[in-house]
Amino acid sequence: MAVADDMSLLAGEYALGLLDREERDRVARRIVTDADLAAEYAFWQRHLLALIGRMPSVAPSPRVKAGLEERLFGIEDRSLWQDLLAPEHRGILVLVVGAKVAAIGVLLALLL
Repeated sequence: MAVADDMSLLAGEYALGLLDREERDRVARRIVTDADLAAEYAFWQRHLLALIGRMPSVAPSPRVKAGLEERLFGIEDRSLWQDLLAPEHRGILVLVVGAKVAAIGVLLALLL
């Protein structure tokens, strides 16, 4: 990929809000000093605004976002605890822990 293509891609990702905070801050500082990057960013802004108009921004659910990131960037290495503590699994975790506490309570009541 040529340098101009890389710059256009970077400007497009910045305009779409796809960069993490550190990258976004770095690109924002660079746009101020790099006329070529600023021009690419302006290009993306003009064309994206024409495409999306005034649609409201909607954040995807954590599950959808994780699925998109997995499809785009590959499977993320996650520990069992990270997986269990994910928002979509917390209800199950609370249910399992609650059932175990209840079982231990019943066992203690029977033994005492």
